[in-house]
Amino acid sequence: MPLDLEKALVDAKLSALLAWQKVMPYFRGEFRIYEKDGAGPATDADREADEFLIAWLGERYPAAGFLTEESEEDLSRLEREHVWIIDPIDGTNDFIEGGPDFAVHVALASRNSDGAWHPVVAVVYEPVSGRLSSARRDGGAFVEVEKSNEGTLWWQRRVQSPHEIPFSKPLPLSVSDRSEVTELRAVASKTHMPRRLSAILDALEISALDRRGGLGVKAMEVGGGRVDFYLQTSRSRSNEWDLCAPQLIVEEAGGRVTDLNGDLISYNHENVHLTDGIVISNGVCHEMLLNRVRAVPSS
Repeated sequence: MPLDLEKALVDAKLSALLAWQKVMPYFRGEFRIYEKDGAGPATDADREADEFLIAWLGERYPAAGFLTEESEEDLSRLEREHVWIIDPIDGTNDFIEGGPDFAVHVALASRNSDGAWHPVVAVVYEPVSGRLSSARRDGGAFVEVEKSNEGTLWWQRRVQSPHEIPFSKPLPLSVSDRSEVTELRAVASKTHMPRRLSAILDALEISALDRRGGLGVKAMEVGGGRVDFYLQTSRSRSNEWDLCAPQLIVEEAGGRVTDLNGDLISYNHENVHLTDGIVISNGVCHEMLLNRVRAVPSS
């Protein structure tokens, strides 16, 4: 029986909200920090949100596999037709610092006729901005923005059910159409600027550069048309759970996501590192960016 993607999207959105509701008391509160063998920090919130999402979605989709940042590896996912790819808190450093640049990522990838897994449902929820971005393959990308109550968000008011959240009606997401280099706006990490990326950005002479936290947050800046591109020139800096949900949302908003070679990125591999970098753009400037990347070799 074919998977009902509309239902899966509704469940993915609800699961992200429920996961945040479960762990939001940790935000700007007390929690333990764990170092993950050189892979960056994790917190109690990361682990508990991860456990919740696996249990909640697993009960509703027992035939699906899971690839998540915090759970123990289960390679049985390689045999599944559908796999939930989850980053319970993308941008953990910002979460630890009490900043706004983190998000909950929930994506469902399905095996296509080419034998590879590609995202078909995606959610990126940014609790501090109140933005819930989502997409379904061939269904467009949308954002629901929470209407705050006197400056406070639902989780700050201890709303009992996410069904009570006063979100706006879904608004279509659309990337920008800027193509002239001198008009382009880029987004980059606020903590990480490799020399190769710096050289590329200097050579481009773009209009503006924003510095943000988590990958999902940066990608949503592209998907919403606020900036035009994001480049990640460092190889193996990100993993599949960082990009899977943002990729589909950006693509359904009219943008393009590839590696530095211009190749489409697929998912649910045994090696989950994204070893060939990332280019996220409005699509119009994508080929120009790839050419500029090729012109500045790795040092």
